[in-house]
Amino acid sequence: MPRGPHYDHERAQASTTAELRAAGITTMHVYCQRIGCGHEAVIATDRFPDWLTTDQYASRLRCSRCGARRPEVRRDMLAHYASAHAETGWGMGSAGPLPASYKVVGRDLPWPDRQE
Repeated sequence: MPRGPHYDHERAQASTTAELRAAGITTMHVYCQRIGCGHEAVIATDRFPDWLTTDQYASRLRCSRCGARRPEVRRDMLAHYASAHAETGWGMGSAGPLPASYKVVGRDLPWPDRQE
């Protein structure tokens, strides 16, 4: 992907799981990009080692609906906005407490590869 002349490669480094946890980030949003699937879930980062970078998460995951590999892994923005709302009272649109339907795989739901 082409980058402009002012692209800062040092700042573009992927965060490790340990760095995410230190910043209070314990969940990631995972989205299956396979045509016709579009399955998405929020996963707990508890099962990933501290040294693993966010870029490497996708190589360890598989869609639990269609079996596709390398889903897109993003920051869980719903949890981020809820945290900002709780800390500062800031709200924009849907920012507020997490909805009752918010479920995290690995905390609220079992991992698809485990029988719990």
